Amino acid sequence: MISWQFLLRLARFNRVVLSALFFMTAAAALPARADDWPDPAKWVGKSPLKGPNGTQFYMLTSVRAPLIRLAGDQFYRRVILGWSEYSPIMAAGDSMVVWGCKPHACDTNQVAAVIQGRNISVCTFHISVVVASDSESRVANRLWLIQGLWLPVVERDPLDGVGCQFKSIEDAKTKLQKARAMADQY
Repeated sequence: MISWQFLLRLARFNRVVLSALFFMTAAAALPARADDWPDPAKWVGKSPLKGPNGTQFYMLTSVRAPLIRLAGDQFYRRVILGWSEYSPIMAAGDSMVVWGCKPHACDTNQVAAVIQGRNISVCTFHISVVVASDSESRVANRLWLIQGLWLPVVERDPLDGVGCQFKSIEDAKTKLQKARAMADQY
């Protein structure tokens, strides 16, 4: 004869087993979060506003999050997203350069994201007009926000005169390396 205590224990055991099976089944049914890091080979020559499968480069979670950590939310919204003139993405190997500028001011206001592996750096270029008592002068600044550095690197009146509009991936890497070397001096 089966005792009521045995049946009670069996019912509790079944509840635990069924609960565990339910949670394991539910967890298996959830899709794994996909890594949306951009594959440079798929983005080369594409617009940052309309890439593979219609995605926007700067809206990818894996790009947006480090950019906001690096430059701040206001910079991300006002400059990265707000300066909406873009050239096609340059990519080679695991590196990419995404260049853009402020509409109607591409010669004086530029921004570029330089990606190497999974590291993002941002270059901004701005020319301002300084008015003194009876004269005007133009001051150019290239500002680097480099992942892993706690302080921005500022190049005053860069001699190359190209701002952040790099000729190639190698050109961007060389200028980024120069900025890192400047940071190391401090």
